[in-house]
Parts: sequence; structure tokens; C-alpha cells
Amino acid sequence: CTAEPMFIRRGLLANLRFGHKSPDSDDCSVERIKQVLEKLGASAKVLLLLDHENQNEMQDPLVWQHALSSSDKQLLHVARALISNPDVICLHKPTLYQSNKVAHKVFSALREFVDQRGLCVSASDNENKVYAGGIERVKKGEDGHFQISAEDLH
Repeated sequence: CTAEPMFIRRGLLANLRFGHKSPDSDDCSVERIKQVLEKLGASAKVLLLLDHENQNEMQDPLVWQHALSSSDKQLLHVARALISNPDVICLHKPTLYQSNKVAHKVFSALREFVDQRGLCVSASDNENKVYAGGIERVKKGEDGHFQISAEDLH
């Protein structure tokens, strides 16, 4: 998977709020967005760019798209999913381009989101292990179908 993450031609905050049914709500406050980014292990550069944009210190609202690495951009997609508070999240390789440390933070944040919301998250990691809702690991069988055994359920 070598494609760059895609964004709308707007500022960082607009992209992080994109898809939320009420972008002016507390769910989309800068404070909450920063909390989500910190939980996910976002780089200092992402947080600094967010602060600069929030304080209207950026001349070009698209500068962040050129300043961030692929891993930073990919993590913004995961953050946007959590910020939008959807009923269902389905993520394909949400830890692609991430270090093991950040990958652990991503799955911890997803687990916390599921525990707080009581909904299902389906996500595969870089080794194609699949994680879902209250299930630690879903195994992919030889026939290509996913298998969940009773001992894997919480």
C-alpha cells in the first residue's frame, strides 16, 4: 500500500473535523482533537501545526499537507475516525507506516473507544492480524473467512 492518504483542500482542523455531523460541537473542539491526537501518539509537528492553525498563524492553510510525513498523515485519518464518533469504524491497516510504539497507542485508543462507546471496531494491523470490538483477535482461516472462537470473546 503506497498511496498517500487523501485530504480535502482545507486546513488541518477542517480535515480532522471532516465527516462529523456537528463540526461545531464539543466533539470537535480543539482541546478534544488534541487529546485524541496525543492518545494516538501524534508527532510534536502535528500538534504544533494544529496550534499554529488554531491561532491563525499560518499564511497558507494547506502548508500542513506538505510538512507532514506519510505516517503523520495516516495517523490523521485514524484521528478523524475517532473524532467523528461514528457508530461503526472499519479501518484497513490503521498502523501502516507507524512505529511499534505508535501502533500500540493506536490499538489502545481504539480499545478505549470501543469500551466507552460499546460499538464494534474492525481493524487489521501491519501483519494482517484482525482486531474487532470486544474481541482481541480474529483469526483468518485457510478458506479466507474470519474465525472467532468462544475463548476470544470477552
